Amino acid sequence: MKNVLKAIIVASLAVALVASCKKESTSEQKHEKSSTPVDSVKLDNQSVTLAVGDTLTLKATVFPEDASDKTLTWICDKEAVATVDENGKVTAVSIGEANIIVKSKDGDKTDTCVVTVAAAVKYVEIKAKYDGTNETKLKWAKQNLAISESGKAKWKPGGSEIAVPGTAGDKVIIGDYFQWGAYLGYCGNSTDADKGLLVYTAFSCSSYDGSEQSSAFTFKDGKSFEQANAPHYSGSTYTKYTKISSSDGDGKNVLEYSDDVAAIILGGSWRMPTSVEFIAMQAATYWDWDATDKGYYVYAPNPASDAGKVNSGTGTSYVKSEALLFFPAASYGDGTSLGNAGTNGLYWSSTLDFQVNEAEKAFELSSKSSDVIPYGSRIRCHGLSVRPVSD
Repeated sequence: MKNVLKAIIVASLAVALVASCKKESTSEQKHEKSSTPVDSVKLDNQSVTLAVGDTLTLKATVFPEDASDKTLTWICDKEAVATVDENGKVTAVSIGEANIIVKSKDGDKTDTCVVTVAAAVKYVEIKAKYDGTNETKLKWAKQNLAISESGKAKWKPGGSEIAVPGTAGDKVIIGDYFQWGAYLGYCGNSTDADKGLLVYTAFSCSSYDGSEQSSAFTFKDGKSFEQANAPHYSGSTYTKYTKISSSDGDGKNVLEYSDDVAAIILGGSWRMPTSVEFIAMQAATYWDWDATDKGYYVYAPNPASDAGKVNSGTGTSYVKSEALLFFPAASYGDGTSLGNAGTNGLYWSSTLDFQVNEAEKAFELSSKSSDVIPYGSRIRCHGLSVRPVSD
């Protein structure tokens, strides 16, 4: 009997032990099969601005840190603007805006970076009191704005370099002429005739050495730099940007993005300068007229007392190759004529001339061979040069 009881006890213990082992094994198997899901994905940048041709690698972090499957997919919604590879490397392709999206394989969690692509513009930063009080830096393009047949920024035939005189054979890119608030520019290069705007062979968009002068534009489309062809002009009045000294008009006196040709063509934060910015920049630099190159070289003042002076600096170390900027005397279009080429340079600001009791004029920088006036005024229908800036 004792032997039977002993056998029963041993058998019961064996069964219990086997059962216990089976539970432990099952628990381990369950643990091995479980996973930690992805809660979210976060990019290190939510928005970036790149110049055409630039690259940037975005970094994505998967949460939680111990997520089992951290596989990611990269997507760009506008590959004509930017592309992205499997490692998050973004390449800027053309001017515009695109969304770079990273998505987790587990749970389809996403995050997005907005990529703004601007033109590759050569510039110099000039410090001045642009707000009237504090010194800040503003980027000034080294060249006047020009537009190619495809509607993109054109710095010179075959490339995007700036041609500033200083060595034998150099010629100045004068750029196109724009009515205030206009998107299309008028230029005098016969090779651009297929733009459907004009043919003007004597004064070249791509080069200017002071000898290529004429007195008339010939417009293919029959238009000219006249009031009737000006943007936002209807009947006998302007319908937009009409805030003047005696009336609030429509309350607008600075060009909006949609009417700022520099902003449209170059993208990013590029735009036309305001009249206040022209005034501040001129007051912080020294301007020296060059009769050979037909324009003004702009220098960092040395000594500091030369700041704001024109053609009367006391410094002896002003060398063309060290100039900050060069403003060619490209003059302006009026009707079908070009006035004072080689002696005057007129540059649009983005600001309406609200000091006069009319809405037909905007502020300009007027650089005559004898003086520089950073707060001049010009009728909006005239064709002037544009020098872009960027914050």
